[in-house]
Amino acid sequence: TEQSLNEMVEAFEVRLAELTRLGIQEIRREREQTRRNNREEVLAELGLPYGFQGDARDYFVNRSWAYMPHDPPTIMTKETKNKISEMRNVDSERDAQSRGIVAYKCGICLTTNPLKKAAYTKCGHTSCFPCAEEHSYSPIPTCPFCRKDGSFVALFEEFSEKIEQ
Repeated sequence: TEQSLNEMVEAFEVRLAELTRLGIQEIRREREQTRRNNREEVLAELGLPYGFQGDARDYFVNRSWAYMPHDPPTIMTKETKNKISEMRNVDSERDAQSRGIVAYKCGICLTTNPLKKAAYTKCGHTSCFPCAEEHSYSPIPTCPFCRKDGSFVALFEEFSEKIEQ
């Protein structure tokens, strides 16, 4: 009887260990499911794609513009497009008047001697102001020539009259 009692205790301990293991597995499954649900909610709040794998910080670090202060992308209105077109027309008229003067040509629209110029801050490339302004409407401002990040600054120059000889 003592032997059968020991066998029963041993069987009970084995069964208890098995139930404990199953209970722990069930708890882990529930925790994982909760974690998955919470993760999907957080991803949605952060604007990350559904089912994104990896660290959310990597997602934004790889897209460094997310940490840069910048205005939200804007859509160019007809008014803005007209203004840019108008500025280009003024540049074209000035172009015709300035024949014979050392010319600067915009590398984007090829206007010679634009009235207003712009320089890109990181690399120093220059273009006419209307092209720079039009290019600035992209969500991530970059130089159109070398693609370095950065915005542009307007250049102000004094124009002297051509000396008649």
